Amino acid sequence: AWRKAFLILPVAERRRVSLLFPSPPLAPEYKSKPHQLLSHLLGHEGPGSLLAVLKAQGWATELYAGPGTSLPNESVFGVTVCLTEEGLPKWRDVIQMVFHYVHIMRKSSFEDRLRIWNEVNITQELDFRFRDKEKEDGYVE
Repeated sequence: AWRKAFLILPVAERRRVSLLFPSPPLAPEYKSKPHQLLSHLLGHEGPGSLLAVLKAQGWATELYAGPGTSLPNESVFGVTVCLTEEGLPKWRDVIQMVFHYVHIMRKSSFEDRLRIWNEVNITQELDFRFRDKEKEDGYVE
């Protein structure tokens, strides 16, 4: 497990906190896509979501969650929160809120997670079936 914090002073103005979590490789799970449920729950923007709470505090403007690099033996799952000027000095509180939200997700019932999982799958299937047509040359470099 990784337990390190790196504080970086950027050349350009950037206000964000990124959390990276080591995770198993994604390839063996390509059919079930467990990372998509986690990405959906953490990245949700509706009422009661992590981002909604952070915005209400005036600490964040955006939140991204999803898999990063995937290698044969490991992968990385990341959560990045874009902070406001008021949120920058509260970056530790923001991290604490991310972990609290993950804790809430872990305590949820299997039935709740299954219901959300089914909603995510249906939404993705509909997005795939009814996406806009693209020109054929968009598939090549």
